[in-house]
Amino acid sequence: MNDLRCSAGSLLHQYAALLQSGRSQAQAWVDLSDHWRSREDAQLLAQICERAASAEQAGLGAVVGLRRSLAEVAAAHRPRAGPVGWSHVVTESRTAAEPAADAGAGPGPGLSLGAAAVLTEVLQGLISIHALSQSTGAPLSRLCRKAADSLEDSAALDAAVRTAAAGPRLTQLILAALPLGGLAMGALMGAQPLAVLFGSTLGWGCLVSGLGCLLLGWRWSARMIRAVTPHG
Repeated sequence: MNDLRCSAGSLLHQYAALLQSGRSQAQAWVDLSDHWRSREDAQLLAQICERAASAEQAGLGAVVGLRRSLAEVAAAHRPRAGPVGWSHVVTESRTAAEPAADAGAGPGPGLSLGAAAVLTEVLQGLISIHALSQSTGAPLSRLCRKAADSLEDSAALDAAVRTAAAGPRLTQLILAALPLGGLAMGALMGAQPLAVLFGSTLGWGCLVSGLGCLLLGWRWSARMIRAVTPHG
């Protein structure tokens, strides 16, 4: 889901640039919707922009559209982990979701866990920075740029973690394959390892204990890798 997070960062940079150029929020969301709808790999973001644009044009405010999108994401897939990476932009997030008032397209029910988590992070961050801008008078474009930088930093960290985890994953596979290699080598040397394993009580004991240790080691290493790898 690193690509989705990077795309969301680009969207926020574009939103900030449009606001800074003098566009109204309604026109900015319409422009963003037109741009992202043309990209086949970013339809989820296009739907969010369309919801925000529709709500803004109806006089409800973009936040209402963002909350509707957030409600649809939550209904499609409840993410395992909460949003991260926005703490230096806002101090709190208002995440109450309002039911959709229209039948427009929203994020579909086939969202993966990673996509749901990223979209939740982006939507809650957007809702929060709009609220912060309204309550403090801080420029919305500046807050959007900070949020976009945070997303890009998070994406870079995610990529670095996945790259670092590639080595342990390969080691895990090699260690799991070593017993098979040992059996093959023993057979080539004429030691008849299969006859030893299946032909005596001691052999069966060695086989069962070896498989148990192999399974335990696999689960232990997989758990450590999952602990540092976002969304498995």
